[in-house]
Amino acid sequence: MAAPQAETSPIQGTFLLDDSDAESAAPTDPSVTYGAEPFATFRNRIHELTINVIWPNAASDQITIERLTSGGYNRTFGITWDVDNHKLQHVVRVPWFADDDYAAQVAPLDFVAKYTKIPTAKIIQYDTTTENPLESPYMIQDRVSGVGLASLVDNKIPPHGWQKLAKELGDITRQMMSTRSTVAGTIVLSPDGLRGLHVAPFRTSPEASPAETSRPYTPCGPSQISSQSVASLLINMFEFQRQKELDQGPYVVDFPGPWHGFITMTKKLEEMGYFQDVDYCLCHLNLFPRNVIVDPSVFGTLNKKNKIAAILDWDSALLAPTFMACRPPAWLWNNEQLLEESFDESETKTKVEPSTEEGAEIKRIFDEAAGETYMFFAYNPVYKVARRLFQFGMTGISRADEFKMAHDLWDEWGVMKEGGGSTKGDGLTTEQLVAQAVGEEGPQSHPVLTSEKKKEGLRRNWKKRLKKRCIVM
Repeated sequence: MAAPQAETSPIQGTFLLDDSDAESAAPTDPSVTYGAEPFATFRNRIHELTINVIWPNAASDQITIERLTSGGYNRTFGITWDVDNHKLQHVVRVPWFADDDYAAQVAPLDFVAKYTKIPTAKIIQYDTTTENPLESPYMIQDRVSGVGLASLVDNKIPPHGWQKLAKELGDITRQMMSTRSTVAGTIVLSPDGLRGLHVAPFRTSPEASPAETSRPYTPCGPSQISSQSVASLLINMFEFQRQKELDQGPYVVDFPGPWHGFITMTKKLEEMGYFQDVDYCLCHLNLFPRNVIVDPSVFGTLNKKNKIAAILDWDSALLAPTFMACRPPAWLWNNEQLLEESFDESETKTKVEPSTEEGAEIKRIFDEAAGETYMFFAYNPVYKVARRLFQFGMTGISRADEFKMAHDLWDEWGVMKEGGGSTKGDGLTTEQLVAQAVGEEGPQSHPVLTSEKKKEGLRRNWKKRLKKRCIVM
């Protein structure tokens, strides 16, 4: 019997690479909470799957099965094949509810592995049916060494550790922006499950489901024209959300969604040029500390090995306008945000400016790695508004706090229009915006270029961009 190949790095604890399962475990047996089969008997099913499907050459007594931390969507188990002093370890993910669309979790992970070099847990195999020993869909992934980034904030990590992390995270952001599509939508498996990955356009009509209109994904370059403009897509999404509200009953007469206002905003932004030449690219949407897994054995050292072991939570990955991939990860250079129990996922209160010199250097390194296009979309307040607009178009409005956030966005738009001088609403001139972008002045100063000649070239490029997008509102 051939022994499995040894892991390239030792296992550091039992952290599981999962998306929503990165949350803390329930205080009681979660199988009771979800009405699922208890681990005491379910482990027998996993054992059968392991020796008959995953590792058919393994002997029964060489297999170890353990229950790992589970979350709201999946129960998760570790399996180990121990033979000849070598250990091969995988993670088994099983949805709590077999009728969940498990293919929706598989497709984005498969996409990231196929079209990028972003570190994540490789999918070994999966089954979206119930015709297997588990009688449930499942996914087998590599088990990767690492811990959540937020858990290291109290470990007094030296600055060079954070700087290396910033470089890697900037590279990941650049990779996402360069993974383009002519179609915006969600990443799905082909309808027959045999023809690779498809893009299901965002739903803008009740007549056809996204699955029925999906098309094969084809990698494309920046010169290829998108099948639909960003403005047209947004307007169609808002009209669809409005129609959904009307179909739900007469109460919307008293509590109308702000869709007409959002359509007005979109048309104005299109008229001003902000949505011109905006590609669709891979977007994570949840790039927060809880989803960044690092290798603690090298994070605080000068070792050149990558600090980031994996990026989690690709379930919500989309092919969306590039500005959606450019939310600044301010928690990276303002570490106090790592300790917050609830991150500002709406981007309305996030403090972007570094609060320390060390933070400013980390931000500079990240910005340089992510690139000029990232900086353009990340720090212009118009695109901050655009990110929130697109989020409302995708998810709709169903709660009171969401109504408030929507109306706050409309109010913010009004203030920006009345600013009279710039998209920032603070009276900055075009020259001042260019200076901030190049890193010469302002609260977001970051000298990403040391050559004055290179700075001048970037300065001219930014002037053209700002002129094209009509700074004066």
